Amino acid sequence: MRKVTFYIHYNTQWGEELHLALNNDRSSAVKMTFTPGCVWMTTLQFESGTRQLHYRYLVKCGGRIVREELCAGHVLSLDDGIAHCHVEDCWDDNCANTVGVILCADDDCRVALQPGQIVMEVLAPLRDHHHRLALVGAAEALGGWNVKRAIALQPVGEGLWRASISMPACDVPTPFKFILTSTARRSDVVWEQGDNRWLRHVPHADEVTVLAGLRFRNQQLAWKRVATLVSLAMLRSERDMGCGDLGDLRKLLQWAHAAGQDAIMLTGLGDQLGVVQGWMPEHLRQLVTKNAIDAAYLRLSMIATLADRKLKAQYQREGLALNAMEQAPLEQVRRLKLDAARHLMAQMGSSVVRSHAFRHFVRENSLWLKPFAAQQILQQINGNNAADWGVYQRYDSERVERFLKGHHREAEFIYFVQYHLRQQLLKAVDFAKTLHISLLCDGGEPLLGKPFDACEPWTLEKQIERRLRDAGEGLSLVSLREWLMTESDFAARLAALAQDKRLPISLEELVAASDFNHRLAALVQRAVK
Repeated sequence: MRKVTFYIHYNTQWGEELHLALNNDRSSAVKMTFTPGCVWMTTLQFESGTRQLHYRYLVKCGGRIVREELCAGHVLSLDDGIAHCHVEDCWDDNCANTVGVILCADDDCRVALQPGQIVMEVLAPLRDHHHRLALVGAAEALGGWNVKRAIALQPVGEGLWRASISMPACDVPTPFKFILTSTARRSDVVWEQGDNRWLRHVPHADEVTVLAGLRFRNQQLAWKRVATLVSLAMLRSERDMGCGDLGDLRKLLQWAHAAGQDAIMLTGLGDQLGVVQGWMPEHLRQLVTKNAIDAAYLRLSMIATLADRKLKAQYQREGLALNAMEQAPLEQVRRLKLDAARHLMAQMGSSVVRSHAFRHFVRENSLWLKPFAAQQILQQINGNNAADWGVYQRYDSERVERFLKGHHREAEFIYFVQYHLRQQLLKAVDFAKTLHISLLCDGGEPLLGKPFDACEPWTLEKQIERRLRDAGEGLSLVSLREWLMTESDFAARLAALAQDKRLPISLEELVAASDFNHRLAALVQRAVK
């Protein structure tokens, strides 16, 4: 038998308890034990041949789940020779992917967990290539707080850094911290903010300790970034069918790269999905809102070409008619694309739904995909008022499972559409990485995965707005755009702004710009300096 001990720091409210669910089985989730310092822990035993564990954390109160992680889940891979693995985790609400590469199930990217080692993985996206991440601590094997003896972490891509450390026994817990060092000047060191971190367990010869989900803490690193906030629906081209879609992102990213921008923020990917308030638990509703994409943004030609020429010509005519409107109703666009997608699914037969990629998508995203599909089908059958849904007017996971089995074909079509929407978004994200541009949602979080070589994505918009607010008495990036656009004379409005000395801007540079977007980009660029 081999043992795995899980530790996670989490502050619960009165009456709440932390549980660990293996293989997404919430019904048999294991209750964890509270220890001083708000650290919850539990030790589980597995067969010696167990090589991989899938798990997630959730919070229960009175026997009911009140909260759970929004991430896709954690994966722990165990190699031979490990009798006991200590895992120090962090709660993760990043819905885009699993925590870390150490715990990734992909054999090409995961690191071998060698007995006797401490393995750490830290998210520390940097703005440039002139800094490196290191750790230093009180223990002699961690440098004895001497930065010249700090242990360097290795970049593993996507803003992630990793270290595998072998150290002799020492008094635990022992403190340590992460630091940034400069490749240009070794004397330049930036210490992360906050209290010391603590290493609670030094493994024996047949043990391993994993520290996962860590993030470098330093809000004083004033990375200078420029982003464009875009509504995908308004990003129309000649090939569209009434509104912009995911196929238009490539040209937008090429423009952003040529303009020297660092990020694109997309709005509205799931705003019009009609998620019924109060039907599903709040944590599931948030997960659906963050993951599901409106079918109106589907680029049909990126799935396949309709073999029926008459049908293809019909959809092209209807799409051109919608695209000719000044502002086509999104509901009509959605209905047209869903109708065409049904024909494509029938034409492609089972080649997609039986594929490994499709099944993997459904399995890994079932937490939000199944509630979303059930709600969509119930709305089609009974309308948008949950009170009219009979026995389904209150969400129950087991009842939803039975409902979806009874409506297998409808659910499979919804999975089919969301699968292709995700694939098209992935292509855009991959292309953005080649241009060193972060593709973000309007809250600043990455749409999928971690951004390439970017500053902390969850603070990008907040940093810009904070800089503007500090200089302009509550003037935010969004309100600034609206405020400027309400005036017909853009230069006059900027002049008034400059006279109030609310922002350090150069009027000559801004007024000389050829269009509003370049002016606003220049304004933001100067404001965040």
